[in-house]
Amino acid sequence: MTPNGQSDGAAPRVLIADNDRNVTAILREFLLRRGLDVVLAEDGGVAMALLEAEMFDLFVCDLDMPVLGGDEILERVRQDRTGPPVVVISGYIDDDEEGALLAHPLVERVLRKPFDLPGFASLADSLARRGRVDRSAGPTLPF
Repeated sequence: MTPNGQSDGAAPRVLIADNDRNVTAILREFLLRRGLDVVLAEDGGVAMALLEAEMFDLFVCDLDMPVLGGDEILERVRQDRTGPPVVVISGYIDDDEEGALLAHPLVERVLRKPFDLPGFASLADSLARRGRVDRSAGPTLPF
């Protein structure tokens, strides 16, 4: 056991789903600097497939993506309260949408683009380390 309570030496894993490669590249760099393992998905379909097949400690997703939007992914996982914590990022969200998203059992935070990158990295690091999963248990979502 490590000093921060982790059961293995692996870095916390974060899945970032956003079709804007500039956004994912910047977010990835900030999270790598904090020692997190980052996986990128360029659309919601890829993100959903990764969530079904792999284990993640945090899921960061945009709402407006091709194939499946972030809201569609969240609807599909609504009943799974054991999935990774979620941070929703979006440039197009109003207060009502934000409130509805925050009512989702896995959504921890909604960030409106543009947002403070160091603050995002600190939040993601904290949530990913808190959301550490037992990798021997199988995929994050039980499909």
